[in-house]
Amino acid sequence: MSLATTVAVIPNIAIWGNKKNNKVELSRVRKTILNHCNSLLDKSGPYGSYRGGTGMRPSLYASCDVAIMRTIMGENLMVTLSDLQRQQWIDFINSFAINRGSNYGSYCDTYGHSFHHANGMVIGALGVLGGKQKYPVKLYDEFDQIEEVIPWLESLDWAKQWDASHLFWGGMHCYSMSSRCSDAWKDEVFAWLDENIDEKSGWWKKGVTHADRHQPLGGSVHILPIYPPPTANSLTGVVHALIAATQLFKHAPLTHPVRQQLTQEATDQLTGDDDTRQTPAPSEVLVIVNGIIVAGSPSPHYQLTG
Repeated sequence: MSLATTVAVIPNIAIWGNKKNNKVELSRVRKTILNHCNSLLDKSGPYGSYRGGTGMRPSLYASCDVAIMRTIMGENLMVTLSDLQRQQWIDFINSFAINRGSNYGSYCDTYGHSFHHANGMVIGALGVLGGKQKYPVKLYDEFDQIEEVIPWLESLDWAKQWDASHLFWGGMHCYSMSSRCSDAWKDEVFAWLDENIDEKSGWWKKGVTHADRHQPLGGSVHILPIYPPPTANSLTGVVHALIAATQLFKHAPLTHPVRQQLTQEATDQLTGDDDTRQTPAPSEVLVIVNGIIVAGSPSPHYQLTG
């Protein structure tokens, strides 16, 4: 769950407070989100068991989302939580680990996402809590050898880059940070990404037509953290290039008032002419990047709704 995605599903929240310079009042966003998350904590369960929304049950994704969001907004959970709270949160997440069959080591309760995506969510949450996955991860076995890298990457449906990138992010991306991963393996992955990037757009995969206009953004944000596209020299440049390439804001159906406000503000800020376009600070760009996803389609993490 991204910061802006969460903002978009909380009713009646205004995040663009200073109309003179279009600065995001992140302190207000943080307070509102934390209050909302606190209302979803299952007070009768272990610490960290967050509900997916008002009236919903506690879930894996809600628990992981909140751990990651609190960290993104500046909280050090290793410091602010007691040892008991952290262990309860870790144990709750690991209670969804699968301990039998072909999916051994993966996590269930994925809200329709792949095991790879759930793996990435769990690693992110357990990392900031100081925990570890309960069982060894077997889903890396299909690409953890150098000779398996290219066949696995070629097997992904890059026309649907958003879904394909979930597999890359929760699979290859996470494996690349493990002690088992070699530099030679990373070189093989980056060589494929270099060879298959579309140099005109900065997205993958060269020669493949995306299934819809949301695929390049939704997919590339899962790859960019470890691979900045060579056609853009900054995160701001990536946003400018993406908006220019997809014209997303001109076509996306907007129904939620916060999405409408976020989209209009981001459009004004990033797509004006050379005299009016502003260069936002990195923190604002991250909000805007996620805001584009929110504006373009329903949140892939539809829990945490009020």
